[in-house]
Amino acid sequence: MDAAAFLFGYAAAQACAPPPAPSRPAPRAPEPPRPSIPWPPCKTAEEAIARIEFFHDSMVRSLSRPGIVNPGGKVGNLD
Repeated sequence: MDAAAFLFGYAAAQACAPPPAPSRPAPRAPEPPRPSIPWPPCKTAEEAIARIEFFHDSMVRSLSRPGIVNPGGKVGNLD
């Protein structure tokens, strides 16, 4: 085998080989800071419970409204 044939075969093998995999993934950009809560923290347990009940009731009202997402207007087990 002469040198020209060897070089041609080597170049063809290099052209068909998959690119080398990176040794490690690229570093991720740091996440931006999350926005703060738009309401002040609760001062008492009663205030916290009232706030949780308010958000729970709002969620149940939105889920029980018939529409595209919830066609039957049912909340809970839909079996």
